[in-house]
Amino acid sequence: RGHTTFGTDLALCAIVYDLCYDCWTGEQRAQCHEYMNKTIEANVQSETHVFHNGWYGYKNWGIGLACYATYYDMGWISGYWHPGLSLASMPPSPPGLKFNEASQPYLQSLTAYFFPTVTTQIANVLTKRSAKTSLFGKDFLNPWYRRELLQAVAGWTPPRYIARVKIDYHVSGITQIEATKAFLALLTGLLLFPFKFLAMLLSKGAVLLERPVLIPLAIRLSHFLDRHTIVLNLLSNPLVDLGILFELLLSTLFFYTPLAGIYYFAPVPWHVYLFAFHGTALLLAFEEIKKHYRRRGYAWEFLG
Repeated sequence: RGHTTFGTDLALCAIVYDLCYDCWTGEQRAQCHEYMNKTIEANVQSETHVFHNGWYGYKNWGIGLACYATYYDMGWISGYWHPGLSLASMPPSPPGLKFNEASQPYLQSLTAYFFPTVTTQIANVLTKRSAKTSLFGKDFLNPWYRRELLQAVAGWTPPRYIARVKIDYHVSGITQIEATKAFLALLTGLLLFPFKFLAMLLSKGAVLLERPVLIPLAIRLSHFLDRHTIVLNLLSNPLVDLGILFELLLSTLFFYTPLAGIYYFAPVPWHVYLFAFHGTALLLAFEEIKKHYRRRGYAWEFLG
């Protein structure tokens, strides 16, 4: 049947409300408020899964709270807002929503909105790995998997470089397609040669450092992870780790490369990024409280 689109509908209404605010009467604004409130109330039990529209439309309170809190903070440090002023003092939207004409503070406010969604999503993917077990408990990981993981860390050694020699025989009557494939294979090998050479040097250097440095370091790391359960729990899923690193890398590319001019972002001071992680802390606390009561027998299905 497809998904309900109330999250998108509410977002569109918010845009229209912003654009038409000066042209609407007080009664028209009140009608929009009433529609938004009724839509939210009617969909409390709709689209509860994190990959559905509703989660990102309005349900993830941590994202919303982090965005609004960071938005005011961004206005404060930029000199546009301080306690006692209204939203009218914040950087205005560009005329006609032509973002290529937006001011620097406005683009920074978009960054201040976007980055908290990333930091809160980090908490989301970490907490959704278990419905009841605490992320900070020693029983979060299966004992067998935990022991195997620690043994793999303690026994890690750098990979050996193995020289590969490939001999291709001359084939008469080669077709055009085969000739193209052979040319592409030669070109690929030529382009990858510097990287393969660098990998060979790094591999040989790692072998020289294996006994005096790397093996003792791996054993110490294993003991450290064994003592600090929380760190092991956070790093135990490589797929989640790669996803988090990818999100942070993508944010960096959006904010500090020419992509910022395409997606309309601008860098903000470091403490704005740091403040955005309070959304991570809030969602972690919320999920841990929810898991605590679920372990005590309270289903609390309405919380998702």
